[in-house]
Amino acid sequence: MPDADVDDCHVLIAGAGLAGALLAYRCSQAGLKVVLLEAGERPYFDLKTGEDQREALVQSFFSNPVKMTNAGYPDLAYAPSPSETTLNKYYVQHGPQPFQSTYNRFVGGTTYHWLGTCLRFTPNSFQEHSRYGRGFDWPVRYADLQDWYWQAESELGVAGDSAVDLGAPRDPHQPYPMPPILPTYNDRIVRKATEGLRFEGLPVEFRSTPQARNSVPYQGRPVCAGSANCIPVCPIQAKYDASVHLKWALNPRLAPSSTSTALPAKLITSAVAVAVSLDAQRRINGLRVRRPDRSEQVLRARLYVLAMNAIETPKLLLMSANERAPQGVANGSGVVGRYLMDHDVKITYAKLPRPAYLFRGPLSTSGCESLRDGPFRSERAAFRIELQNTGTSWATGSPFNNVIDLVNRGFSGRRLREQLAWDVSTQIELNGLIEPEPLAENCIRPSERDFDPLGVPRPEIRYRIGDYTHAGTEAFVAAARLIYERLGASGISEVPGWFGAGHLMGTTRMGDDEHSSCCDSYGRSHEHSNLFLLGCGMFPTVDAANPTLTLAALVLRSAQHIIDSLRPSDSGPSGSRREELA
Repeated sequence: MPDADVDDCHVLIAGAGLAGALLAYRCSQAGLKVVLLEAGERPYFDLKTGEDQREALVQSFFSNPVKMTNAGYPDLAYAPSPSETTLNKYYVQHGPQPFQSTYNRFVGGTTYHWLGTCLRFTPNSFQEHSRYGRGFDWPVRYADLQDWYWQAESELGVAGDSAVDLGAPRDPHQPYPMPPILPTYNDRIVRKATEGLRFEGLPVEFRSTPQARNSVPYQGRPVCAGSANCIPVCPIQAKYDASVHLKWALNPRLAPSSTSTALPAKLITSAVAVAVSLDAQRRINGLRVRRPDRSEQVLRARLYVLAMNAIETPKLLLMSANERAPQGVANGSGVVGRYLMDHDVKITYAKLPRPAYLFRGPLSTSGCESLRDGPFRSERAAFRIELQNTGTSWATGSPFNNVIDLVNRGFSGRRLREQLAWDVSTQIELNGLIEPEPLAENCIRPSERDFDPLGVPRPEIRYRIGDYTHAGTEAFVAAARLIYERLGASGISEVPGWFGAGHLMGTTRMGDDEHSSCCDSYGRSHEHSNLFLLGCGMFPTVDAANPTLTLAALVLRSAQHIIDSLRPSDSGPSGSRREELA
């Protein structure tokens, strides 16, 4: 295929997940010409009407015997995705521990299968080195993001209790757009049992978890119906996913309040980014994509944004090494691909003395956020506790494994039904999301020997869970035992090892020092003025909270910066042309 400027595109975005969708929406509303590239085949919504077409995904999930996060989603031969059952068919693992988190490569990305948790980071998490002598300080502070957090909550549609700050102060004039999702009976039992309980001097408080899930009709989407399969797919789109903003970017008339300057973005699917090129001034002058038939095309724009994820973005930058960037594009610091992080999840479970009547509502509606920050972070990792509404589904495969076990023990008929109901209703599972330690040795590199079916290098990953995280895990298990004892639970157990949370972070971190970071606080590359790196890869550190809301806040902040930078030129008859970034 010939090279193309994609109709004099202002902003070329690689990756149609949450970051790409939010950026495309804001830029298209500002009248910028936006092109979105996506490795996946097609969107699961009608491009003209916005009508949702997720029924195929729902039915595929229902028919899949493996009820994992990627169940129901296409695994494309030309652009494979890492899933729980095929993890090492894509990742090339070098240990010493396996990196276990997955992601989707299709329009809308991993937000289709995320849980929806929308927590703000605690203020001290932005200054962890200054406060606790650990990790690194961010180039932004909580105060810099507070208004953007609120905008992100409005864009994603977060249901939460505005009277509770959960460790991150809230402006009383900036409430959540929706009231909280109602607590389950399971939530109320645990909340009552832990009243007055303290752990290492801190209160153990279970509160409603803010989440991007409708408690009232919002953005034209229905109220949560409690289907209990938010992971891997909400069947009615009561839970937010990136298709919301993709629809509005691609067809601005569908947006709730479109501007008069809005221009529809263009979506190019089945386009796998394989190289970024530089001109003599070290500005990006092209993004080369490969199609399923192995034909290639170079797309050109004024500004380039890589918004894939913390695996695919650094892989592309390192694959793009050339004589002008021998270590890889945007990698003069040598940190691209390093400091890979995830929330390593520790799973515990037990048996309650009385039924909690589980499998009602979303997978989780309450958690303990009161243990996420404190002086202890100078010695060990923080953690948050997530209370499951689906019993021991993650720990033991409930209820399916319960059925198998009872049948193998000779149960059948009414006796089987009654025993199954009792066993499932008396389960409890507390999961700990452990704060990761940013380690330079935890890294992703494009393989020099292993390639996917399209001839693109597979990601080689080296990953180790550090002593800091080990210590945080031990503290979480101790806290979980205290809670179980308050509940009168028996059979307290922990699943060996850790599980991946699906939170890909680090690898293109931001900072003020170009010698130790890849980009500034807006995601702009220190080395290439028209290249932005957006996503959780920007995070220098992270607390124990799920990262998506912070990602959304950063993207909205960067979007405004890009819009302001591509300001209308004074020249030209209509002012419609825009200057490139200086």
